[in-house]
Amino acid sequence: NAFLILSGLAAVLVCIEFKRIGADVYMFRYTEPRIFYMQLGALAQYMGLGAMIAYARALCAPGWRVRLGYLALTALCVLAVYFTLQNSRWVYTAVGLIVITFVFSRRLFATLCVLSLPLIPVAISVFNHIQAVKGTRDLNRFTVWQDMLRVWEKRPVLGVGPGNAWSYDQVFTNLPVYLRNLASDGLGVAHNGVLQVLVEVGPLGVFCYYAFAIIVAIMAVRLYRRSRSPEKRADRILALICLGLICGSVAADPVSGIFFLPPSQIGGWNDLPRVMSTWIMFGCLIYKDQLWRTARRMAHVIHRRGVVVTPAPDGAMALQPR
Repeated sequence: NAFLILSGLAAVLVCIEFKRIGADVYMFRYTEPRIFYMQLGALAQYMGLGAMIAYARALCAPGWRVRLGYLALTALCVLAVYFTLQNSRWVYTAVGLIVITFVFSRRLFATLCVLSLPLIPVAISVFNHIQAVKGTRDLNRFTVWQDMLRVWEKRPVLGVGPGNAWSYDQVFTNLPVYLRNLASDGLGVAHNGVLQVLVEVGPLGVFCYYAFAIIVAIMAVRLYRRSRSPEKRADRILALICLGLICGSVAADPVSGIFFLPPSQIGGWNDLPRVMSTWIMFGCLIYKDQLWRTARRMAHVIHRRGVVVTPAPDGAMALQPR
């Protein structure tokens, strides 16, 4: 509820600021707007999460009035994310909503795909315009990735250590001279979550990175399957949100790097709050899974001690003496 309220408030404020300065979507990001203390990138990530929460609640809503309200909030958050011109947050939000739709209803997913076909030319036009506007800014990111691979070559097995990529990159960077003050321009990190992990902790870190994502997805799928009944609607919503969140984060992290682990160099703590929102949601999911597994183990023990146990799909137990 807190994330949903705050993301809705952030979306309203972003839309107001966008209108106030007379911006268009191709330059709003580069005016570096702040709302209170939060940067636009952080706001975009919160609003993407808010869109997933509102959309999952809309799909599972008990009535049409409630459903329309959540859909309106979803549209507001998506519109505000679009205004931010944060490409990675576009991917994060879009993939999350697509996965939630697909898991909830294949028929709804197919229907929306058919209805969106006429919008493909518009989407291609917008994409081409944005690429023309961003120009060399994305090329700098490719340079950063090449720099990071050169750093990784120095310690290919165990990496250079958490937080040390920034120090190495100051030596190995091939960025233009006017961008080499890494302490001020923020380009001393990989801007790629997978590459950042590879450079700092090696291939084993990348394996753990993807293993964690797979485990979270499996737990979300299991929770979704256990929560078919109406009284488990809250668990079903949580499972949908976490499925969208993990898939969206994995898809967007290779072009951003601030969805699972914030960069560890000095100043990286500024990105910690937005990462915490992701981990809090996963924590709720892990807690639910732990409850279910504990109930299953207790059911097994009780059964061995002479009680007939009928475990329910949600982990509850119906006990009968033999």
